Amino acid sequence: MRTLILGLGSEIRRDDAAGVLIARQLRGVLRDPDVDVVESSVTGWSLLDLVVGYDRAVIIDSVCTVERRVGCVHRLCVEDLGQWTGALSPHRADLASVLQAGKEMGLAVPADIVIYAIEVSDPLGYATEPTEAVRRALPNAVTFIATREFQTLPLLSDPAGGFTRDGTTEDSDRGG
Repeated sequence: MRTLILGLGSEIRRDDAAGVLIARQLRGVLRDPDVDVVESSVTGWSLLDLVVGYDRAVIIDSVCTVERRVGCVHRLCVEDLGQWTGALSPHRADLASVLQAGKEMGLAVPADIVIYAIEVSDPLGYATEPTEAVRRALPNAVTFIATREFQTLPLLSDPAGGFTRDGTTEDSDRGG
C-alpha cells in the first residue's frame, strides 16, 4: 500500500511551517519504502497533483481555532473538515471539495485519508522559526502521528502542548 505523508505549510510564515516540520521529522523516523514524505506549501487544486496515485494519505497542517490550545493535535477525516469552517489556515482551499472532484474525475485519489491539524498561535506572521510553544510541541506531535499511523514510536504519556490522553481532542477523532 503506497502511503503519502504530506506536510503542508510555509517555512516563512512562522507557525504555519508546523506541518512541514513534522513531516520532515517523520521522514527521519520512518523507514518504509512504501511511504513517501512530501513537504509542500501548495494549496487548492495543486494539492490534487500531490495525492493522486497513493492508496493512503496522511496530511499534516497547522490550524488556528478560537480555542487556541497551542500544540494540540486534532486527528480528522475528510468528512470532518466541514466543521472546521471557522479555523484559520492559509491551506483552507476546501480540501474536501478538491478530493471529491478528483474522485469524480476518475483520478486515483487515496481511499484512506487522515488529516492531522496541529494547533498554532501565529500562522500568518513572517519568521523562519515557529513560536517557542509550537517548537516544543513538535516532537510530541511526531511521536503521536508515528505511533498512531505507523506503530513506530512509543506514545508519550501526558505529552505537553494540549494533547488529550490519546493525542486528540475529544470531538475530533471520528475518522479512520
